[in-house]
Amino acid sequence: MSVDNRQLSSKTGHVAVQHSNEASTGRHDIIRIRDLKINVPISNTGNGTDQQGVLVTLAIVHDTRSTAATDDLARSINYASVSETVSQVRGTSSVLSLEALLERVCTSCYGRHPEVQELSVRANVALSTDITAGIEIHSSRSVPHAAAWRSFLEGLECQTIIGVNPEERDVKQPVLLNVTLVASRSPQEPLNLRGLAATIMQGVTDSSYLTLEALASYVARIALSQCTEPSCRVTVRASKPHALRPVAEAAEVEVSRTLEDYQRESAVDASEVTKVSPSERARSKTPTFASLLASVLGRKAPVRYPHRAAIALGANLGDRCANIELALRLLDLPPEGMQTPRAVVVDTSFMYETAPMYVTDQPKFINCACMIETDMGPLELLSYVKYIEATVGRVTSFRNGPRAIDLDILTYDSEVFDSRPATERGALDNLAGQLVVPHPRIAEREFVLRPLRDMIPEHVHPTLHKSVRTLFAELLARSGPDVAPMYKVTPFPRYGLPTQPPSRPPSPSLSDVPPVPPTAAYWTYPVAPSKAKQRRTTYIMGTLNATPDSFSDGSKHNTIPAALAYAKSAVAGGAAIIDVGGYSTRPRAAWVSPQEETSRVVPIIEAIRAIGQDEGDDQALRSKTANVLISVDTFRSEVAEAAVRAGANCINDVYAFVGNRWPLDASSAEDFLEMRRARASSPSLSC
Repeated sequence: MSVDNRQLSSKTGHVAVQHSNEASTGRHDIIRIRDLKINVPISNTGNGTDQQGVLVTLAIVHDTRSTAATDDLARSINYASVSETVSQVRGTSSVLSLEALLERVCTSCYGRHPEVQELSVRANVALSTDITAGIEIHSSRSVPHAAAWRSFLEGLECQTIIGVNPEERDVKQPVLLNVTLVASRSPQEPLNLRGLAATIMQGVTDSSYLTLEALASYVARIALSQCTEPSCRVTVRASKPHALRPVAEAAEVEVSRTLEDYQRESAVDASEVTKVSPSERARSKTPTFASLLASVLGRKAPVRYPHRAAIALGANLGDRCANIELALRLLDLPPEGMQTPRAVVVDTSFMYETAPMYVTDQPKFINCACMIETDMGPLELLSYVKYIEATVGRVTSFRNGPRAIDLDILTYDSEVFDSRPATERGALDNLAGQLVVPHPRIAEREFVLRPLRDMIPEHVHPTLHKSVRTLFAELLARSGPDVAPMYKVTPFPRYGLPTQPPSRPPSPSLSDVPPVPPTAAYWTYPVAPSKAKQRRTTYIMGTLNATPDSFSDGSKHNTIPAALAYAKSAVAGGAAIIDVGGYSTRPRAAWVSPQEETSRVVPIIEAIRAIGQDEGDDQALRSKTANVLISVDTFRSEVAEAAVRAGANCINDVYAFVGNRWPLDASSAEDFLEMRRARASSPSLSC
């Protein structure tokens, strides 16, 4: 039997069931008894064991060629007799579920009618005036237990926020849903269709999706969470009756999903596509890392800020990465005389190197963006970012010219705001000292859209009515192969720090901000997607194991002379960074105390940074080796801090800063915070 769920009538959503068996001719013929009404007490429909009006439809597979040729009633199936058999089911004791009712119908038909060899039975019951629930099974005399199961809910109507237009974000509108679950065998437990309908309607009512596709996928996930059969496939039809009126009856999306689809999705980033229902979240017993951090930091209640804004940061003078890092730290700084910040940085994009736009005869920019939460209004926030520009050291120049730092407010909640007089809003050459949000040039700037896409891809532009993801895709589609390429940037800070770095602008505001280390080097990577021609650089890492028991080179480099010789050899061979480790990850390696690990790595890092001018040695190679990037391979915060103070540029932690425990627990969050403190003087956007 093949069940084609796509053959749906426009009014009822009933499925036309097609039967095929190529080994036997005439097996496409069906004798059908449709909507036979019986009253039977069913326990799991939500109405106790009261008599339920159930409509039963039978599709009996029967070769009718002989009957057609002879017009002989004896060669046919007496559907009146079959109807009587089904009707007699209502006189039996109550049944637990619709599934049990249908199995009882099949058993009775096979027992009383030997001419019935194969049939499908469907039963549906009204949950309300508009909502129908039902089950359909297919079986044969040789395999009396159902070989295929189909459960369905039809006519669900929910009021929800759905769409990208401003009015759709403010006012709920109806969405119509039909849900079908198909399994290859009998479910282990009867499906509570009334409960599933209630869960779906509550979840959809509480949701706020931009697209029907995302909403339909969410409904499919809810349905799968209620099904006990792992092979179950869910099909959801979701329609918006008001979307295309009066030119069309509805806009509709149909999706088909299995549990495997969501397992793959979660490996990418299901949070962008699908909400997890409250019931699913409650069933999860493993705490998230975010919840662990919150519990560790819960000694102090977090400050709640009412507004959320996106800010673009760009710099092309001086130490560009350090300037951006200082601006980010100032955004988090409490104003003078206050204990609580007026804003807090809650997300950052990647950093990018970009060619200058509009005025091209100037240095390249480092661009990024951040999300802040704040209690400041739009104009107060504008004054604050201008203060930060002045503090970091912006040099006033011509429009679109070079600057040490530039901060632009891109979005403020989903508000539309223009501080200019109404008569002066037709041009974009009068923005100095004014604020327009969303930023009027968002849609034409890749160096703005790409960082926003890192953080808020589904944010809908309140006047263009398109998501950031869509705006970025449209900009990319318009661009040609000659567009200037963007490169993703990873900066590395230089340690140790002087008390007052020469590039640091003097300001009383900086007394509470830890000095930002200068940038030793930065790496660039091609971005995707992109139409631009991009160069590609391979960065080679030398691994210096200062251990007696590493995989392949234990005891080879764990003395200062041997380590220096290896470092110079690696740099001469093209290494861009040297990774120094003092604790072997070899299976069954001996435990090493933090003090011992520190004593192994710190002297080597100090020796590399202090390479002298030995006679006969290549001076250029010595200088290059002394300034090579160094990463410390450790999962211990105290070792990391000592290595950074000795001159390491980067922490290479195989456990991602959460320690070597699994599953994660409160100690993992403590380890993370300790590692953050160990690198508190390094840029928050570096490795």
